[in-house]
Amino acid sequence: MVLHWHERDTDDQTIGRLLGIPVPEVQAIIASAEHPAPSASATPLFVQPPVFGDDGGSLVYS
Repeated sequence: MVLHWHERDTDDQTIGRLLGIPVPEVQAIIASAEHPAPSASATPLFVQPPVFGDDGGSLVYS
């Protein structure tokens, strides 16, 4: 609602009064919309856990 009214040139004090939120919060919402957060990568990073033993070998004995 804040951004909707801000786009229609409603002043911050009026938006805050109508929504019942402080003016600094209205301004923070508007500022965050102007500078969106960077997007995260689409795929998560998976790290292979270390294998038992110091030599990096397998647990299977031949």
